[in-house]
Amino acid sequence: MIRFLGMMLLSLFAAFVIFVGGLYLASELGGEVVVLRSFDSDGRGYDTRVWIVDYDGRGYLRGGPDSDWVGRVIRNPEVELDRGGQKVRFRVVPTKRVREPINHLMAEKYEIADVLIGLTGDRTQDIPLRLEPVGL
Repeated sequence: MIRFLGMMLLSLFAAFVIFVGGLYLASELGGEVVVLRSFDSDGRGYDTRVWIVDYDGRGYLRGGPDSDWVGRVIRNPEVELDRGGQKVRFRVVPTKRVREPINHLMAEKYEIADVLIGLTGDRTQDIPLRLEPVGL
C-alpha cells in the first residue's frame, strides 16, 4: 500500500514537471520572444521574457493583472525592450479597450503555444500594454 502511494505521488510529480516544462517550452519556442526590462521604485531592473504583437502601428504586450512584471510597468511605465537585438526605450500604456484584438493577434501569432499558456489563467482579464516610444 505504501509502495502504491509512493508510485502515485511520483507519477503526479512527474506529470506536474512535464506540464510545467511543456508550458516553458511553449512560451519560449512558440514564436517571437522579446526581453522587457522593467524597473521597481528603487530603479532596480528586472528582465522578463514576453510575447509581442504589432497592432495599429504599435507594439503590444499582454499580461495577467496579478503578474509581478505587469504591476511594475503600471507603477513605473518607463521600460526598455530588446526586440531582435535592438534595445529601445518605451512608455507602457495599459489599454484594456483593445483586449479582444490583441488576444486575437496573440492567438494567431503564437497558435498552440497561446492555447497552452492560456490554460494557466483567464485571458479575458489580461491587460494589453501598448508600447509608446520615448524620446522620438
